[in-house]
Amino acid sequence: VYSRATPPERAALDRLGLTADWAVFVPVTGRADGVTRVQAADEFQVFVQTKGGLLVALDAASGREQWRYKFPSAFADGFPVAVNAR
Repeated sequence: VYSRATPPERAALDRLGLTADWAVFVPVTGRADGVTRVQAADEFQVFVQTKGGLLVALDAASGREQWRYKFPSAFADGFPVAVNAR
């Protein structure tokens, strides 16, 4: 199934008592690609991995992209992101 995702409407969020702080576009390479994993590393960073081998680090407060890395082999199994103090 392929669709163009859109942020939820404000009325739907209000009905559930939720708010959206930010929304972000993560590029995919086509219909076979998609988001495979989203991880909140800590209160500062969120990592998004795609099936196509893209890893994107986002600022958790603003959704601003901090950096991205494209793995050489696309459509391989993704691995959880590991972080440390450095």
